[in-house]
Amino acid sequence: MINPSDLCHHISELFNHSFVQTQLLRRVKYYHLPYQKHSLNISCFYDDVYLCLCYDFEQQRLANFFEFNHNMKYDCLGQSACENEGQCFQEDQNCPRKSLCICSPCFYGTRCQFSVNGFGLSLDAILGYHIQSQLNMNQWLNACVAVERVITFIKGINFRKEKSKRIAKLVLIILLIFTISTNICDPFYRCLIDEENEHDKRIWCIATYSSSLQIYNSLIHAFHVVAPFIINIVSAVIFIAKKSCQKANLKDNENYKELLKAQL
Repeated sequence: MINPSDLCHHISELFNHSFVQTQLLRRVKYYHLPYQKHSLNISCFYDDVYLCLCYDFEQQRLANFFEFNHNMKYDCLGQSACENEGQCFQEDQNCPRKSLCICSPCFYGTRCQFSVNGFGLSLDAILGYHIQSQLNMNQWLNACVAVERVITFIKGINFRKEKSKRIAKLVLIILLIFTISTNICDPFYRCLIDEENEHDKRIWCIATYSSSLQIYNSLIHAFHVVAPFIINIVSAVIFIAKKSCQKANLKDNENYKELLKAQL
């Protein structure tokens, strides 16, 4: 939370309109008055040219002003290494040796190279980009196992193991092609970023998408999560319903609805 006393006011908030319209050199000599008048409630103020910092000196309240560029670009003199519109700061304007990136919302990392935006349905923000395709494949394989279990139960003694193996191989190939094709754009939008700090040096492989591609990527990842989930739910419902129906046929004295409730 920002302390109200640390807020820098414009001179129009501290002086009347006629004073603000006077020439710069004439009004500068009165810049110490707001601090004396408002005591310690003001720590700084500014105009179109200067930024004034208020301070105490030998029981006197003074204002020290210096030129300030309000249109300054925080890009480290055009050599910013910050990603995703991060602001770059250097410890020295003339001979800088270090730089620091201040990241925009939803971005983090030494160079603002990581993003948590748009990953509500995946674990990318926690575990990294490299696991996405494996997670997608695992979810589809789990859904296929659920479907096969239902088919095996329905077929019963008519289930053919050899035919099931052939279908499983075909489905596996189709899933592999489908998963790769939906993530085919990923390698083309990756780049290597060097990250160096006081303790170690790392190289990150980061994917940077445009806004339209980010929407497509989010929809694809959502589909890879939702579709297998629905298949698992439907398979479970069919399995329970068929099993309850089978028990009802074997036991004439038991009602189908009661057996279904017992299974649920």
